Amino acid sequence: MPTIPLIVVWFAVLSGYLPYNMGFAFLNPMLIIAYGFLSLLIAANVPNPKHASAASAATTLLALLTVNISSGIPHLVLPALTIILCSLLLSAAGTLATAGIRSLLLARGKHEDQIRTYLRIAFAVLAVLLYNNSYLPYEIKMWLAERTTNAHLIRFSLVTSILFLAIWRTTSTSSPLRQQDHCYDKA
Repeated sequence: MPTIPLIVVWFAVLSGYLPYNMGFAFLNPMLIIAYGFLSLLIAANVPNPKHASAASAATTLLALLTVNISSGIPHLVLPALTIILCSLLLSAAGTLATAGIRSLLLARGKHEDQIRTYLRIAFAVLAVLLYNNSYLPYEIKMWLAERTTNAHLIRFSLVTSILFLAIWRTTSTSSPLRQQDHCYDKA
């Protein structure tokens, strides 16, 4: 029962309150891409990759809908479709990577609660690093600002998605590659 209120709070804050308060500033492509990384946290708490991927995609899409409904403008205002698709791709790939890491840790005898804690800590470290980017030296901030165009964000999300899929492929005990390895071990 404790997960139901957590889910309600999750959607209320990330799909309602935050986009409502930010308004059209929420449509910043960098923020939309960042929402794709929420799948890492969702998948840490939801063992079923299909449910985690759906929840992550729903969070992003509901947030975009909230901005548009609360704006009062009669037509839909969205970031570039490629940015939305890249965010959804990151979401799905991040879910698979987390599922692969979870299955690897389960195969090594870790308990589900330990795995959930490890994954939450990893996401928290990533979030703290991103949150504290304002303390970076000015030169690094300017270098980053020059490399956050839509084209750079799309390239970043595609490369990251490929990396996530590689993590899933190498860590998942249910991947076809791992099943072949197990067949050779038995022979």
